[in-house]
Amino acid sequence: MDSSIPQQLDDLKVLANQILAATTDYRGKRAWFQGKLQYVDPSDLYAALLDRIVTGGVQWVDVGGGQTVLPWNERFAAQLAGRTGRLVAIDPSPNVQMNPLVHERHQCRLEDYRGPGGFDLATLRMVAEHVVQPAELTRKLAELIRPAGLVAVLTPHRWSPASIAARLIPNALHPCFTRWLDGRVAEETFPTFYRMNTRTRLR
Repeated sequence: MDSSIPQQLDDLKVLANQILAATTDYRGKRAWFQGKLQYVDPSDLYAALLDRIVTGGVQWVDVGGGQTVLPWNERFAAQLAGRTGRLVAIDPSPNVQMNPLVHERHQCRLEDYRGPGGFDLATLRMVAEHVVQPAELTRKLAELIRPAGLVAVLTPHRWSPASIAARLIPNALHPCFTRWLDGRVAEETFPTFYRMNTRTRLR
């Protein structure tokens, strides 16, 4: 592992807490966990990473983002969107039509998108675990992203307890469990395959 990664993570944790304090009602159990146990949710680290990447005029494509780029922090999502020169949402779900922050909405798979590329950043938040054909997806990303561009992926590891449990539960029953766990409706729950959910596969 790159020796600079632990320091980078520590810096992101500090930034994540600053973002939470500035843009959310930073109290209750979440604040207790992060204050007492020094735990930072991976979603908040992802938001902190985007804070560093999304700077003035960036061309950003959000893949599979649905109704918003950061559902747990709408205020900060709006701040990020305001920094972009172009923010495009691509998602096969009709949820994408309700996204208020983006400049363009395309209801299709990324592989079927035929619009212009030239993006500086592509984000896949809780998307990689749903991908059926990783090679096809990554070829399309390579086509759309500029040579110096970045792809930011937030996804569960294939062998995390949650991923193992998800693979043991039939996809048809996932909506019942996600509704019980976090209130998501059936339209926001999709089949999982975990075909690009290790560091090696992502590389």
